Amino acid sequence: MNFTSLSYDEYKDRYGVFDINSVEDILNLNTEKKRPLVSEFKIIKILTKDNERPVKLISLNRSDYHDRKVVVVKILDNRYESFWVNEIKFHYQCQNHPNVAKIYDYFCICESSPHNSFYKRRVLYMIIEYVPGRDLSTYSIGLRLTDKQIAGIIKQCAEAINHCHSNGVIHCDVKLENIIYNNGDIKLIDFGLASNPKQSDKIYGTCFYISHELVSSGNYDYPVDIWAMGIVLYELMFGFPPFGGTKHKEVLDNILNNSYIIPINTSSSLRDLLSRMLEKNPIKRITIEEIMNHKWLETNLK
Repeated sequence: MNFTSLSYDEYKDRYGVFDINSVEDILNLNTEKKRPLVSEFKIIKILTKDNERPVKLISLNRSDYHDRKVVVVKILDNRYESFWVNEIKFHYQCQNHPNVAKIYDYFCICESSPHNSFYKRRVLYMIIEYVPGRDLSTYSIGLRLTDKQIAGIIKQCAEAINHCHSNGVIHCDVKLENIIYNNGDIKLIDFGLASNPKQSDKIYGTCFYISHELVSSGNYDYPVDIWAMGIVLYELMFGFPPFGGTKHKEVLDNILNNSYIIPINTSSSLRDLLSRMLEKNPIKRITIEEIMNHKWLETNLK
């Protein structure tokens, strides 16, 4: 069955707009605002395999189900409270872009623990735009994309990341699984590890996408997202990550040594783009503007 996203305007008309200025008081939200009830949720599909931080596709009531209009709900319990404010705040700052999924709402309630009915836990519900399509990992392990399609993905991803950076946000978790692709268009999702330059000594990311400067010094800035986009480009082109290994230490050692191979039949323009995105010195790394104007993208987007 095909579903479409309940639009932000449709959600806003029904439930109003949340106040981003009150996000710091997330555990003491003003209850006067009308909010969807958890009892209204009709689960259509479980979107992740993570039982601790489930993401579910839901309709908000029966009429929405019959209209096939849905939203995504991300559920976090109090073990992740330290991340709640940042994820909501940074996602909200970056959402006004066609290549970034929107966050509609959030609310915190107390629930009984599934393991102990006498124990109450705080649970955060984030309502997020449903983005149809597949995440890009599908296309690196099975389905294949043309060079033109991949160039379009990288251009849109660069535009989304540029928008995040212009709003003072480092995504910190750019990877295949966090980019949804549908009929030539992409949307960036999951700001769970997002940061800003003032917090850039705190949060890392996913092993295969960790940048050289993170491994070597533990510090990072906006160029970490460019490095991760380079990993995405490499995986989409060749079907495997540039820095491989069977154990985390092996992967991190390869990143530290900048040890990767570009297949011999790769065009000179793609070789140049990849090597500049995976430049170990973040100061010398290619900029987003240079990526969007690079010869390889221009050639394949004609």
